[in-house]
Amino acid sequence: MKMTKLNLASLFLASIVSMTMSGCDSKTSPSSSVMPDNVVLTANTNESTLSVFDMEANGTLTKVDDVSVGYKLSDLIIHPNGKFLIVMNSASAEGSWDNNGSVGVYSIGESGLTLVSEANMTMALNGAITPNGKYIYIANQDNYEVSAFSIDGDTGVLTELTTSPTDEYEAHSIVMHPSGEFFFVGSEEGQIYSHMIYDENGSFSADTSSIDYNGQAAFNWLAVTPNGEYLYSGNAWGTEIYGFTINQTDGNLTLLDGFPIDNPSNGLKSTALTPSGEYIYFTAFDDDDVTGYSIDDNGILVLVDSTATGNRPKSIDISSDGKFAYVANYGDDNVSAYSIETNGSLTTIDTYAVGDGPKRVITGYVP
Repeated sequence: MKMTKLNLASLFLASIVSMTMSGCDSKTSPSSSVMPDNVVLTANTNESTLSVFDMEANGTLTKVDDVSVGYKLSDLIIHPNGKFLIVMNSASAEGSWDNNGSVGVYSIGESGLTLVSEANMTMALNGAITPNGKYIYIANQDNYEVSAFSIDGDTGVLTELTTSPTDEYEAHSIVMHPSGEFFFVGSEEGQIYSHMIYDENGSFSADTSSIDYNGQAAFNWLAVTPNGEYLYSGNAWGTEIYGFTINQTDGNLTLLDGFPIDNPSNGLKSTALTPSGEYIYFTAFDDDDVTGYSIDDNGILVLVDSTATGNRPKSIDISSDGKFAYVANYGDDNVSAYSIETNGSLTTIDTYAVGDGPKRVITGYVP
């Protein structure tokens, strides 16, 4: 198992005090463990912890620790420079669903996982960061808006972008275009909105276009292909998969011919693409499986197969080398690990216990 010089206590907090957006204080607990270079994290929303794993070269996971952090965790992002962990919290206090959430930025260093900046908002569900790491956008569901911030790459301090418009829709999911010029927002009411980013200050346009299925679909998770040409989402309330072409000038979406298509299983709450853009996977929350498709040159999906998961699969992520997939099973409090075969099919490696209610799983590299 490859290790770095950093202590895990140098990475993760055992306890965190409530802090403001600047001048934050924090507490750490010493540990003799060391943090992995290649990390898999789960956001365990029911107990407000991170489960931390070292990802081995063969895709197996070695449990490092369960660490208390944030409140009612809903999403995690490792900053592109690897110096910060960004945590979306959907509540303000342990055990409380009071819709007073926040986003917190934690520095990763020898002194611990230290909260350096925090901004309050209502129910922060999902975040997207520009490829250069300068700006982050948060789907802020119950306040019917997207919250936007600049983030200092050296200090991690957040600065709210007051020039960003408020859009009156239920923002549930958000994904960045690989160019960093657009982002897309999905709602549980059947809409997907496109926004242009102004790089000079990170502000963004009111929606340049919208797709509206008028409550007939719930877009809980969006995925954009690495080449930026296509966007896909499953219906969290059903079996339909939607595919769109992306206009590279203004980010407008157009439904692909033949879509939506029917997935074999129901409740498509999350999706993930391989880094090559060759394969895409959808988890079925209601039927406990994950279904894979190949993507042809025209954006059409071709079924590969379906593979069993644990109970209530809530999230999926793919390793940066495209060799492994990890699924957070909300109902079983564990993570399923799979190898991705050359034809896109999944082979189960093992399952690993995590904290209560894993809502998100991410993979990443921390130098």
